[in-house]
Amino acid sequence: MPARILRPSLLLCLLSCAGYRLEERDNPLAAHGVRSLAIPQFVNTSAMPGVAEVLTGGIVRLFSKYPGLDLRVGEDPGADAVLVGIVSGPRTARETTAVTQSRLVEGSGGRRAFVVPTQASYGLTVRIMIVKDPAHAMRPGTVPEVVVHETLRLEGVHDVMTGESFDGDSPGTVNATRNRSLVRLSVARAAEDLVRDFEGRALHAF
Repeated sequence: MPARILRPSLLLCLLSCAGYRLEERDNPLAAHGVRSLAIPQFVNTSAMPGVAEVLTGGIVRLFSKYPGLDLRVGEDPGADAVLVGIVSGPRTARETTAVTQSRLVEGSGGRRAFVVPTQASYGLTVRIMIVKDPAHAMRPGTVPEVVVHETLRLEGVHDVMTGESFDGDSPGTVNATRNRSLVRLSVARAAEDLVRDFEGRALHAF
């Protein structure tokens, strides 16, 4: 007799859990009552160029996978929530990167040997917040309802290319054009890792 009573209850529980999981796959923010999400461009306060655009694109692609979420790229006070992304780090390029590998160039013609960089690393902090009812949250005296708040690290390494010729005044002159390309590729890879980390920690944690 107890088994007959429990079976319908168990079936209802299983159906309820399955429905929640299906809804979560369609919209991971449904549990917070968020049906539409605005994603303006990230704010970059660091010295690393191009990071805001890369991260914004990665987050937009992430949320575009969920058909049950009305995604709005750019500012939209009418959305149920807004995603705010802030990139922070050192304010100068010299402080942003650190040389991790180098090589010794032998001196010749009376010049002394010197060291040139061959690889550099960087690390930035990225805060991602999802705030409900952005129009209401901007009113004076209002405490915003933050449903997601994650602090992550954007870290990577990239090769450093140096010119073919060296001189005593400027040994190992960095090839700026090639290095900008290498940095962009590294940041793109690091951004993909960060977006996956954010998805696992913030969207599938509840």
